[in-house]
Amino acid sequence: MDDQSRRKFLKQFAVLSVGVGSFILSGCEDRVDYGPIPPYGPPPIDSDPPDLIGNLYIRSLIPMELVLYDRHQRLKILLVGWTDSLYRVNVRRGGNEENELEMFRYFDVRENLDSPPNTDLFKRWSVILPTELSENPQCVWIMCPAPVEIGILGS
Repeated sequence: MDDQSRRKFLKQFAVLSVGVGSFILSGCEDRVDYGPIPPYGPPPIDSDPPDLIGNLYIRSLIPMELVLYDRHQRLKILLVGWTDSLYRVNVRRGGNEENELEMFRYFDVRENLDSPPNTDLFKRWSVILPTELSENPQCVWIMCPAPVEIGILGS
């Protein structure tokens, strides 16, 4: 290859490189803002805050989202985890009646929160809760990964 053709080749290569480089750096289309990138997995849920005073503590030994019911009425959506914290709940009482507490996993009943099927029941507890409310309730319901249990606690 003679000197003149080598110069011509290098000139064409330089022009082509600059053209391709500017195309790559500028991009082929305008930037579009699609918003924040969502996290992997299901969308986060809006859990209910603990009550300021109550008659029941809930403590979970497994990290999961739970839904608490009393006599098939939804009381709370709880987000509990591996912490030592206790989740305070004010469960309404009607005289000396037992409270029929039921706990469901949120992702089992999320499509039908107001009337979940009993086949998805996680825990059940028949308990006579105190009528007086406190910042430090005496009753504690501990959630563990064991299968459905039916617990009974008298007053």
